Amino acid sequence: MVLDTIGHRGLVQLIAGVMPYIVTAWTANIARVRLADDFAVDPDQLNDFFTGKPMS
Repeated sequence: MVLDTIGHRGLVQLIAGVMPYIVTAWTANIARVRLADDFAVDPDQLNDFFTGKPMS
């Protein structure tokens, strides 16, 4: 059982950590959010973005 493994505090932390993702996904589904048809991900651009390099 989960409570035996991580305890009450761990269960609360798990729920608190997962809920933002669940709420975001649920909201996106309800609002029928769709990516643009021409949406493409360039891994090099993403890497530059997340490392703080200026985008070209």
